[in-house]
Amino acid sequence: AKDAGSLPGVIKILGKRVDSNLTGTVGLVRHLYDKGLISEKDKQSIGYDLETSSFRISDDLLRLLR
Repeated sequence: AKDAGSLPGVIKILGKRVDSNLTGTVGLVRHLYDKGLISEKDKQSIGYDLETSSFRISDDLLRLLR
């Protein structure tokens, strides 16, 4: 999403319709997982990467990616 710069950019990269009511990084990852566009392993890996980086995220949001 960062490389795409915006939700329309993400939609263009994915080539699929994405719900524009998403909120933030976790919302986008959950949406992609729920639509079958990323695997459970990918979702968990992203959560781990966020947790171990300087990205500020609450434990409640991290639970959505575990």
